[in-house]
Amino acid sequence: MGTIEIHEPEVKEVKPPSRPRAAVLPKSELVEAKFTPRPMFADSVLDFGQQKKPQSFATVTSFILNCLAIGVMLIMPLAFPEGLPKAQLLTFLVAPPRRPRLHRLPQRCSG
Repeated sequence: MGTIEIHEPEVKEVKPPSRPRAAVLPKSELVEAKFTPRPMFADSVLDFGQQKKPQSFATVTSFILNCLAIGVMLIMPLAFPEGLPKAQLLTFLVAPPRRPRLHRLPQRCSG
């Protein structure tokens, strides 16, 4: 088998076209604009600005409603026991038998 030679055309450097100079120089206010850095991902986070008043009313209301909901869920089985499974309620839990005690004889000290 012979070798294959690949010839690629020579890449020439291309210069970007130059723009003609502006007839009027830009104002100094535009040239010396102050750049204020923003934190990363500042555009992707919703910012509602400064909160005017603390949200204590909403927090207290939410806490009370959550406590009421948990209380209702705990009281429902006591108020309606007919909905509970009867087979599990009729069986009693029996404690496992005690281990037999091993009586050890007191050891005598030989002195």
